[in-house]
Amino acid sequence: MDEWSQLRQRRWSGSNARDAVFAQLAAVSSEPSSVAQDIGFPPWQAAFIQAGLENSNFKDTPPDISSDINNITNKLPGWFFTQSSGTAITARVIADAASGSGYVVRFTVAAGAAGDEAYLERVVQFSSGRGRTFMALPGVHHLGSSGVSNLVRFCNAQYLRSDGSTTTGTSAESTATFSAAESDRIALPNGGMEPSDAGYLRIRFGVRRGTAANSQTGTQDFTETWITTAGASVPIGEYSDPATYTPGQIAQQNGNLTIYPNFWGSSTVGLGLQASTNLFTVVGSQTSIQTSLDVQSISTPTISSNKNDYSPSGLSTATILFLYADGAYNITGLDGGRDGRVLVLINDSAFTLTLTPADAASVAANRFHCPGAVNFSLSQNRGVTLVWGGDSRWHFAGTA
Repeated sequence: MDEWSQLRQRRWSGSNARDAVFAQLAAVSSEPSSVAQDIGFPPWQAAFIQAGLENSNFKDTPPDISSDINNITNKLPGWFFTQSSGTAITARVIADAASGSGYVVRFTVAAGAAGDEAYLERVVQFSSGRGRTFMALPGVHHLGSSGVSNLVRFCNAQYLRSDGSTTTGTSAESTATFSAAESDRIALPNGGMEPSDAGYLRIRFGVRRGTAANSQTGTQDFTETWITTAGASVPIGEYSDPATYTPGQIAQQNGNLTIYPNFWGSSTVGLGLQASTNLFTVVGSQTSIQTSLDVQSISTPTISSNKNDYSPSGLSTATILFLYADGAYNITGLDGGRDGRVLVLINDSAFTLTLTPADAASVAANRFHCPGAVNFSLSQNRGVTLVWGGDSRWHFAGTA
């Protein structure tokens, strides 16, 4: 528990209390004048409001950033440092002008022993989950690391009961071996739903040796942490005519994600997407959905040779391909197939393009299942509708 929390709960008195108060005043006065006067929050409070964690971006530093973090004389406010195995992994706050807070936390792995591990921990009180109303998604952002790739960076999350120590639900951990990649580590404890008896959430992030040899070393910088919270439903206010329409709502129940317009009004219909089938469904009294969907078309670069595993730029998101060519060529296969995908090919050139059946010049998943297993000629202004699936080929659904 950090010093300010202890002060709020009256666990300190006398000189300790005065020290805590002056520390908070110093934090406010260290901010730019406009921030301190207009907001009135020290850095750790602003971080809590914005990210759900006190001192989430490490702007409130230990007394001596030239020394390693420890929990007695050089504590990182709001966090508890633990070397859970060995002493080869240390952490300190490093000035970093590229970070919004001006600082990062750097874990350093020295030569040590198998199982070396160290982390920073924070236990935060969480809204009661008796009604299974809330979820938490904690995470940490890390920069690229230096050192061998089998060192490990991690973020771990675990719900705790009302005593703040007994675990409940299943823990979650997101890990990655050291690399130059900058990324997030996000943990989803208890499958995404707070246990009914949870009162706290424990977050840990740090570094472990993993399978790295005992002599191997490295460093890893973490820039910020956060908790994203969510409820079981999200209301959405009416923008134009709140006198007529009540807020809408997005909710998920039994794997069915549903959008309800005018939820508290007279409307009884919603549009749902079922996780079990990946199909849209109508919820309520309506039996049909009117839709107007725009499709994306692309015009291919001029085809000037036979094409195997044809994959023009933009194919992955296109529905219609206008084909251009400077001569008569074969297309032996088309990339981008996935179950149920529909593509329309239109020959917009003066030359005939031929789709060849089951042609080994293209990989199996890109080949055409042509009608009658014969070449299909796509002459000028002619089109064909292709559907991928069945035997993992492009099938002909219609021509024009």
